[in-house]
Amino acid sequence: FGSKLPVDDETYKMYFLKMPRNIFTVKRIEILGTLYKPEMVLVLKVHGNLPEFGILRNIFVMEDVVYFLVSATLTLNFNEKYQAYEIKDNDQLVVINYNDLCDNFPLV
Repeated sequence: FGSKLPVDDETYKMYFLKMPRNIFTVKRIEILGTLYKPEMVLVLKVHGNLPEFGILRNIFVMEDVVYFLVSATLTLNFNEKYQAYEIKDNDQLVVINYNDLCDNFPLV
């Protein structure tokens, strides 16, 4: 783990009100040799033929379980010319358990 910081009351009320108080935020975390830190892009799931991405905003650890707070995006299409997905922010924050990621390797 990176350095542990207690979760402030506002964040706790917004995201973890029903969870125990032993939640910590970390600036970065390495899991099975892969480093995760804010602003990385994660593949959350695949819907149809298109992946759904999330931009990592915060990392929480509770009882050795890792949760990511991500800004979810909408995948519009795949651009053949640039071999890249076109995405758009959908203004939605999502908390996802590390074990529920579709792909455990960050893209950026």
